[in-house]
Amino acid sequence: MAVFPIVRKGPSAGGDYITLDEATGQKLVTIREKGDGSVPIVIIINNGKYPIYISAGEIIIGGKQDRIVAYDVVVPPRKELPIEVRCVEHGRWQGARMEFESAGAMSGRAAKMAAQFSSQDAVWHEVAEQNTQLAAESSTGSYRAGISKPEVEAAYREYAGAILSALEGRNVVGMIVAINGRVHAIEIFGGP
Repeated sequence: MAVFPIVRKGPSAGGDYITLDEATGQKLVTIREKGDGSVPIVIIINNGKYPIYISAGEIIIGGKQDRIVAYDVVVPPRKELPIEVRCVEHGRWQGARMEFESAGAMSGRAAKMAAQFSSQDAVWHEVAEQNTQLAAESSTGSYRAGISKPEVEAAYREYAGAILSALEGRNVVGMIVAINGRVHAIEIFGGP
C-alpha cells in the first residue's frame, strides 16, 4: 500500500466545519431514527454553532440497526436534516435506543460504493463479503463484527501510526491510496 498526501498550498477553501466525530465528542449532534424507524433515512440535529461535515461511508451505530451514511452531507448549525443511509446490520431491527452515535469508523470502499451507487442488497453483500474475508462472526451480520476484531484494530493502529504522524502540520486536504500499484481511492476536501 502507498499513500500520497494531497497538500494545499495557501489558505483553505472552506469555512469552519467540524466532523461527525468532533460533534459527537463535544455532544453537539443528535442522530435518531426517523419516526419509529426508516431504513433509508435518519435524522441529524446539529445543536452547535458550526456546520457538521459527514462523509459518505461513515458508520453510525445504535438505533434499530447500524447504518452507513450514503452521501456526503453538511448539516448547518442549529438545523435538523433527514439524511440517506443504508443498513450495515442485516439481522437486527430492534433496539432499546432510537439514537445513534458515530462508530468512529469509515466503511471500506466496496460498501461505500454500494451505498452510493447500488442497492441495499449490494451493501449487505459487501458487508457479508468483508466479514467472510476477516472471519468475523456476527449473529446480525453487522459491519462492526469485522472492524472491531482485535487484529483489524491492531493493523489500523500500525498503519495510522505510521501515516498520521507524517502528515501532521502539512495542510493535508486529501489522499491518494494505491494498493499493488493501482489507485484504490482518492479523497480531496476543501480544508485539512
